[in-house]
Amino acid sequence: MIFWFAVVAGVIFAVIGIRKSFFPMWAMLFNILVSIYLSIMLSPLIVQIRPDLEQLRYYLAACVAVIAIMIFVILQVITTSFLADISESLCPKFFDNIGAGILGFLSGYVVFGFVFLVICIMPFSKLPFMKGFCGDGVSTPAGVKPVVKACDFIASASMQCYPNKAGVVVKWLTAPETKSEYSPAEAKEPASQ
Repeated sequence: MIFWFAVVAGVIFAVIGIRKSFFPMWAMLFNILVSIYLSIMLSPLIVQIRPDLEQLRYYLAACVAVIAIMIFVILQVITTSFLADISESLCPKFFDNIGAGILGFLSGYVVFGFVFLVICIMPFSKLPFMKGFCGDGVSTPAGVKPVVKACDFIASASMQCYPNKAGVVVKWLTAPETKSEYSPAEAKEPASQ
């Protein structure tokens, strides 16, 4: 069910993308991916600074969301101010529409996955009536897999030396606060291979 909500969000963003053009949607997708990656990967550092956030999961969810929004706004302002001339470059109309639609769909799909991740961080997502949406609390919810894949893509594109670290952080974020297999201190340690 969550998958279909993500698809609907992707279709809505695809329509928005077709109304824009390829280059602004490419910049928007890049900014979305980087802001989501940084907000997730900075969350263990923030919990190290403020250890009480690990028990106050609503504040942790708000912190992850606010960091992503702030980074996205900063990156979007930079790209719109410095790369405004590129967006007006000529592309074939067919490529412009199809490419912008695909990039818009990916943007919407990943944004919905991130919003779902923020919901899964909150304690009310561990209640019995939410198990159908947010999983059983033991495994990572299926709806956040696009976020993990997007973070792994950004980590590999930026040549990070710790593969699959985003999956570990997301599992820690979505785990019940009483049973945390991942501690924020592990963020500094290299992953054992």
